[in-house]
Amino acid sequence: MCELYAGMDLRTGRDRVALDGEWVFSYDPEDRGIRERWFERGDLPDTTIVPGCAQAQEHSSARMSVADYAALRAKANALDMKWPVVAPAWYRRSFKVPADWNSREVWLHLGAIMPAAELWLNGVSLGNSRSSRTPIRCNLTSVIRPGAENILALRFAWPEGPALEGCFDFCTPFSGPYRHAWVEAVAPAHVRELWIRTVGIDPPAIVAETIFAQAPASAARLTLEVRDAAGAVRWTAERTATPDADGVCRVSLALLGAALWSPTSPVLYTAHVILRDGGRELDRADARFGIREVRSSGDRIMLNGTPIYLRGGCDDHNYPETVCPPASREYYARRLRALKACGFNYTKSCHEVFTEEFLEAADELGVMVCQEMPFGLTQRRWTPEKCGRELDPAEADFLRREFAAIIRSRRNHPSIVIGATIGEISFDWMTESVHGFFGRELPLLWRALHPGVLVMDLSGTGGEWRGFTGRGPRVTDIIEECPGDSTRQEPLAHPLEPLANLDRPGIYHEYDWIASLPEPELKARYAGLPTLPSGIITLERAAKEAGQDEQLPLFVANSRKLKRFLQKEALEGARRNPRITGYHFWLVHAFSWCQEGALNEFWDLPEDIKVEEFYSWNSDVMILLDDNNRRTFQSGSSAPLGLQVSNFGSHPVSVPALAWQMLAKGKAVAEGRIVLPAIPCGALSASRPISLRFPAAEVPAQYEICVVLLENEKEISRNRWTCWTVPALKHGPWEEKIATDLPFVANAFPGIRPFKSGTAPSVPVVAANCITPALLDWVEQGGRLVAFSGALREYRPGQEYRPGQVHPADWTNSFSNLYRSSAWAMGPMGNMGTVMADHPALGGMPHDGWCQAPFVPLIHGTYPIVLEWFRPERIEPIIRSIGHQSTLVDKAYLFEVGVGRGAVLATSLRFNADEIWNHNPQTAYLLGALLAYAAGDDFHPGQTVPRKVFEQAITR
Repeated sequence: MCELYAGMDLRTGRDRVALDGEWVFSYDPEDRGIRERWFERGDLPDTTIVPGCAQAQEHSSARMSVADYAALRAKANALDMKWPVVAPAWYRRSFKVPADWNSREVWLHLGAIMPAAELWLNGVSLGNSRSSRTPIRCNLTSVIRPGAENILALRFAWPEGPALEGCFDFCTPFSGPYRHAWVEAVAPAHVRELWIRTVGIDPPAIVAETIFAQAPASAARLTLEVRDAAGAVRWTAERTATPDADGVCRVSLALLGAALWSPTSPVLYTAHVILRDGGRELDRADARFGIREVRSSGDRIMLNGTPIYLRGGCDDHNYPETVCPPASREYYARRLRALKACGFNYTKSCHEVFTEEFLEAADELGVMVCQEMPFGLTQRRWTPEKCGRELDPAEADFLRREFAAIIRSRRNHPSIVIGATIGEISFDWMTESVHGFFGRELPLLWRALHPGVLVMDLSGTGGEWRGFTGRGPRVTDIIEECPGDSTRQEPLAHPLEPLANLDRPGIYHEYDWIASLPEPELKARYAGLPTLPSGIITLERAAKEAGQDEQLPLFVANSRKLKRFLQKEALEGARRNPRITGYHFWLVHAFSWCQEGALNEFWDLPEDIKVEEFYSWNSDVMILLDDNNRRTFQSGSSAPLGLQVSNFGSHPVSVPALAWQMLAKGKAVAEGRIVLPAIPCGALSASRPISLRFPAAEVPAQYEICVVLLENEKEISRNRWTCWTVPALKHGPWEEKIATDLPFVANAFPGIRPFKSGTAPSVPVVAANCITPALLDWVEQGGRLVAFSGALREYRPGQEYRPGQVHPADWTNSFSNLYRSSAWAMGPMGNMGTVMADHPALGGMPHDGWCQAPFVPLIHGTYPIVLEWFRPERIEPIIRSIGHQSTLVDKAYLFEVGVGRGAVLATSLRFNADEIWNHNPQTAYLLGALLAYAAGDDFHPGQTVPRKVFEQAITR
């Protein structure tokens, strides 16, 4: 049996025979292959392509029906995979190597395999490997037949016992050789590893560390050449090739005049090491690298001595075109160009590692990377129950070995600035041995193997914003946690927690989960792909069942509007916290079933918003609005608004000025200029007030505040915000037409008469939150009712939302009373946006067809009213709450309907919440508009339902 070991990708001039292309293939659901010696004979009925994975196409050998695949999707958590087969899989091919290779060693190089593989060559077992995230190398010299046909066979299967577990296993479980494969001829003494380590940036200096497969002869020499992007040799050094005592051959070299690598200037060089014995060249290998220094200083991350803000998005390795990660640098370059266009400079591999091709693209384009190890995502091993056990020594040995191999294989990439050991595991779950391994040993090992990165022990642990635990100091350079309960965060409720105890850089973990509805226009893109638009299929099915097919395009568009509003508000909120030095969204991209992130699942540039607009609130230098968590003001009032600048650019803003305008329908109605003190790098400037008074008006108005940051009259950054004004509350004779038993109505409008439940109303209109049979009799005879929260069935946990269907009461469905959308589209319930009609009941409140910022305090914390109970009648509401993609429940915050000769105006908006009245003038204005409308001549609903139907919707 030959030795298999984890290697690294090197650019070399070695003679190679590529093994990419077509292989014969078969699934082995009965696991007969080894017994029947498929590794050397027998017809395998299918073919497949390397690099790639078995699940990228349908194979007859799977012997599965459509129903079988559907059942597998649910079982394997592979919602988007067409063919999620997890049976053992066989790959086999024949190849020849030149006859003259018989004088050299012949090595097999597999770029990467998933999830584990056993190998045979010419019927001889080469061993097996569970190293699924690093290249695998094997010396074939003793079994290869130069000049003749050779048969290589690989059997892939999910192993029992210790294994890596990341996104590749959890979201899209695939199998196969997913990176390039080849055999090559080498001298016994050849380069096995090459690490170009930056040891200084002022002046720039490196050490090239070379490890040979076998020690060279004593007379051998090693030459180091460093070339620039044009290929010119800029610096050279040479030494004997005899390794040092630790087996490493080191060459030190000062690179005077070399440029540093950064996101704005990703300069790369190539190191060439040449091994010679006398005049004969034995081997040469290249490694591309960048010179940079990353370190922490207090609560800041310093890149090349300058504070930097990590603006990131989590990458959950969703590949609709291929299932597995494509072995294509250009594929990732396209994705990363879109990421940078939106202002992101950083990405995190969620419980997974990026491939060599991805990292090459990140190096070239200047995208900083956090590598998080693939430990425990499938939750088979590190659930609270499993963490409560002691660590198994065999598992620890395996994880330690894989951990080190992953780090060593990727150390040349300057884009990797953070190394994360494990994610989303709470300290409270751990025994001492588990904590000691993940929380101490592995972070220390990372520092030892790659001192050029910042290390995180655990990320997303559940709120541990401290550098110590009950077990002592943490071994971590950065603390990454969620900001409170991000699933329920109310917009315009900043600042977030001050984090006074934070003693090192802090990053928001999976910041501000924000989902919108799936995008049906992408469905055609899935034609011919190995993945399914599962979210779109679910959405379209729900729309058809709910009778909302025609409205679906509007729902999707408005859901996106909500997502963009929430994203802007979240990004600006993070920059307003001076203790935070970065964030990463979950996600930067979408899944079909979960439209999180800035980009869709194909990483297209957004079409619903200009890229420049997104960039303006996600850039190095950002202008921030200090709005006191308000966007709606009294007409004619002074605006309590200020402006701030967050500067994480490459240099201080020495002579800053903020030029602002307030626009009404595109025309300036006010403008001004604020001169600021110099803003250092990494600083948040103090808030400076805008001297602004809103115009007096008798009707609501909408304004846009546009601000440009100038330095010596050159534009540095820009941003804009929408604000609204409402006129002062007006009373009128319509109040005498209304009676109420609700204190919040009576207090706001003293002219409204009192009403005692159970008595016959003596006025045309009653405002109440309880509908009695007597009150309904009165409505049927011609009365007008304004019904508030509590009067009609609401969309809340534990309640029926359709006959026989109950809103689940578990945590994953607890988001139905939020303004924001359901976090990561979890559960079948929740709200995904709003639709607002032009209607006189809204008193002329400006809107863009959905509930914008003025409605945040009126919606966040309330439950919509379920319209399903009016079926078979269809109610078209004034303000609709868009349903979750799985159910599209028909529901509303405001609607009107006729009952008999009378009429009902029903709302669940939070007019009864005392805490929103003082600083939200729109509350009183909109309540007055509703009541005045109900008492006016225009209150004649276009839809009427029988009393019996209406009674179905009344709260029991």
